[in-house]
Amino acid sequence: KLNIGLFRFAYPRYPHISQIEVSPAERAYTLDLRAVMNPTPPTVLHSTPLPQMFQLFRAIGLRHLIVTNDDSEVVGMVTRKDLARYRVVHEGGRLERTTLHITEQVE
Repeated sequence: KLNIGLFRFAYPRYPHISQIEVSPAERAYTLDLRAVMNPTPPTVLHSTPLPQMFQLFRAIGLRHLIVTNDDSEVVGMVTRKDLARYRVVHEGGRLERTTLHITEQVE
């Protein structure tokens, strides 16, 4: 049997943020990301139903989806991982959402 503990040691270990030293000159560095950023990313309202968000992820191949309020202010972000936690089932005209749990043990 495999468990998640076996894999934790295989991943690289990084220093804690408190152990990283950044010089004053390095703090002044900038990186222009305009060439790789999307100036008009897809967004949804905070009241958008979960199935509609899921369809957007599937149709456009999104990894992240920005959530805005009624005033178009950013209030959050939904990721693929967030959506992977839920299963939405339509039964007899009812919409039911269940949370999927990832186990620590793989058989």
